[in-house]
Amino acid sequence: GLWAPGGMLAYLTLSGLLLTHLRRPIGHYTVREQRLEGHFRHISSRIITNSEEIAFYRGHERERHWVDKIWNKLEDHLRSVMQFRFGVGMIDTVVAKYLATVVGYSI
Repeated sequence: GLWAPGGMLAYLTLSGLLLTHLRRPIGHYTVREQRLEGHFRHISSRIITNSEEIAFYRGHERERHWVDKIWNKLEDHLRSVMQFRFGVGMIDTVVAKYLATVVGYSI
C-alpha cells in the first residue's frame, strides 16, 4: 500500500533535516575564512607597499612575525574546516546512501 512510499518520504524528510542541521556551521566557517584571508592579503599588501622602509629600518623580523601569525591562524582554521567537512561528508554518505537502502529494504 502507501506504507512503503510514505515511509521512504518520511525517512528522506528526516534525514534531510538532520543533514541540514549538521551543515549549518559551514556558513560561519566561510565568514571566518574570508576574514582571515582578507587580513592576510592586507598584511601582504602593506609589506609590498612599504618594502623599502621595512628593508631600510630592518623591520623584516617584525613583519615576518605578523605574516607567520596570520598564516598560522588561517592554516589552523582551514584544517579544522576540512576536518569538519570530511566528517559531515561521511555522515552524509552513510545517511543518504546506506541507511536509505536499509530503510528501503526493511519497508
